[in-house]
Amino acid sequence: MTYSDYRKVFKQLRVKPAKLKKYIKHNAPKPRSCGISLRKCKRC
Repeated sequence: MTYSDYRKVFKQLRVKPAKLKKYIKHNAPKPRSCGISLRKCKRC
């Protein structure tokens, strides 16, 4: 799941705040301090 896909669902879940919180808890990308996924591609 890409970063943009993770946020697209927010529009549908705004009317259901409990489900939105649960969705964010389980689907938000981890905050990273190191590793290859921390860096953007070299073009960016």
